[in-house]
Amino acid sequence: ATRRARDAAADTMPLPATARFDALVRRHVEERARRSPEWATSVGLHDWDPLLDDRRATAFAADSAAWAALGDSLAAIDTVALDERRRIDWLLLRGAVRGRVNDAGAREWARRPASYIPFNAIYSLAVGDVPAARTRFTNLTIRLEGWRTAMAQGRAQLDPARVPRIWVENDIRSAE
Repeated sequence: ATRRARDAAADTMPLPATARFDALVRRHVEERARRSPEWATSVGLHDWDPLLDDRRATAFAADSAAWAALGDSLAAIDTVALDERRRIDWLLLRGAVRGRVNDAGAREWARRPASYIPFNAIYSLAVGDVPAARTRFTNLTIRLEGWRTAMAQGRAQLDPARVPRIWVENDIRSAE
């Protein structure tokens, strides 16, 4: 009984800052990959290669909430207890969180036409060498078939009054 009580107590003890930070980063990468398959492909995580990002307003809201929660979790970590490499990683991640939270407040998804044309989703698969070529091009084809949905989401969600004309002109040139 004593060993069992000791093990139970150890399970409830807070993890050291290093272990908490490492677990937080792992969880963030896994969750972000699920929320953004295109990002996952771009960083070499290929489990989500056939999928495009969900570009619905509700998905943007959920993503923003996840980034805000990550910021709260980061703030709870004692950075003094982290080694130098992890403190740098913590600072970089905090900067990314601040940028994403700021962008969420600006509702960029309602003003950025190019965000609905998933060029990078195709590029990452076209220029990569992992997974095998046949798998990459199958996934690339599936992603291309999803463009119609992504562009329909853009048409439904873009607010023309908030989109600068020069952005539209530049995005048209890029698409061509």
